[in-house]
Amino acid sequence: MLRKQTKLFKRAMTMTLLLGLVMNSITAAAAERFTYEEITLKELEQGYAAGAFKTEEIVKAYLDRINIYESNYNAFTMMNVNALQEAREIDRRRTAGEKLGPLAGVPIVIKEAVDVAGFPSTFGWAPLSKELGGIELIPEKDAPVVARLKAAGAIILGKTNIPAFSSDGTRASSSW
Repeated sequence: MLRKQTKLFKRAMTMTLLLGLVMNSITAAAAERFTYEEITLKELEQGYAAGAFKTEEIVKAYLDRINIYESNYNAFTMMNVNALQEAREIDRRRTAGEKLGPLAGVPIVIKEAVDVAGFPSTFGWAPLSKELGGIELIPEKDAPVVARLKAAGAIILGKTNIPAFSSDGTRASSSW
């Protein structure tokens, strides 16, 4: 019996140690200063104009930060897999001297209840997620606000979670 308890104790200690290592790596990643944490729109525009940074660099930094925290927060229902490609295109156009919209290169997210053409809309309800075994609703056109943001050059990083059908204003958890 004592031998079995010792073996269980060793396993528990090993698991505790491994968990500690994982948590330390997450904490270390989170502790790294995020360069663009408090950047304003004006500072972003000035940085682009001065060539201090590229749209691809900014978008990648935000995507990397989302990647660090997403498994803990489950904030996104979908990510725009073309965000970096869109960023590179804005950089190309900026370098070529083309006229860009007032939000060119600004990374944004869209709430789940707002239609984005080609991206699934679940309204925060898991049965409308193909990934979770439900049906998939994909709008053919953007909501007016999304169309305006895209026309202005904003880069949509993804869609963020909402309470199912936006019907509960007291919490942000959902069937997701």
